[in-house]
Amino acid sequence: MRNFLLASCVSVIAFMAGASAQAQQIHMQAKPTQAVSHGAVGSALQAAPMQLHGNAHAGWGYSGEYRASQWGGTCSEGQAQSPINIARYLQEDLPDLGLEYQDSPLVVVNNGHTIEVKFELGSGFHIENVPFTLQQVHFHTPSEHYLDGAPYPMEMHFVHMAENGTLAVVAVMVKVGQHNNTIEGIWQNVPGEGQTNAVPMVKINAENLLPEGRDYYKYIGSLTTPPCSEDVIWHILKEPVEISEKQLRAFQSVYPVNARPVQPVNGRMIIGD
Repeated sequence: MRNFLLASCVSVIAFMAGASAQAQQIHMQAKPTQAVSHGAVGSALQAAPMQLHGNAHAGWGYSGEYRASQWGGTCSEGQAQSPINIARYLQEDLPDLGLEYQDSPLVVVNNGHTIEVKFELGSGFHIENVPFTLQQVHFHTPSEHYLDGAPYPMEMHFVHMAENGTLAVVAVMVKVGQHNNTIEGIWQNVPGEGQTNAVPMVKINAENLLPEGRDYYKYIGSLTTPPCSEDVIWHILKEPVEISEKQLRAFQSVYPVNARPVQPVNGRMIIGD
């Protein structure tokens, strides 16, 4: 097991507790996720100190002088920024996403802003016959997108790229519930800040991080971190997955808040199944 700080005895800051509680009140049901291919992982994360992001990553962060309101350039000037609150949308029969994910050797990155899992080429989906290849999955707490005015405790972003550089993200909301074996397999292999841990003998399939239901909302937005580039195609799955409270607290003990606040919709069209 790799170094990943577990501080379950420490209370999560008030903002996080309030966000999790509010999300739990309006989003109550979710399907359990499947296990990673290498089987069950250990029942507890190994405690070890880890430096939080912040001054060590000059330029942007989530608090103090590096907070989101201080991000410049497109982050402050763009008119199609993400995340957003999804409250009203145009109901339409959207095509199935047709996600096709394959097993990939586990590679976990701790980049100082989040935990990221990288994937080999071969997984992805198509938008209007254009292939988008899965690049990586990363995590935000609380969720960056809000549904009906409330966040979930966590959100996963499945980042895909087309050959011309266009980005498409599939977002999955995460609520507190059952222990998640796939998440545990990732958490157990998180390295120290600024490091990458490649575990070639362990395989992971992004399919195991998805809910059973694939209905979604779609809109055009941006990256949620600098440089906040726009024209990103967002797909927000309606059905969440579950992780245990212990697993959520483990992430929050390293990254208590790594979510950008919601941005103005500015008249953009949001479509939903």
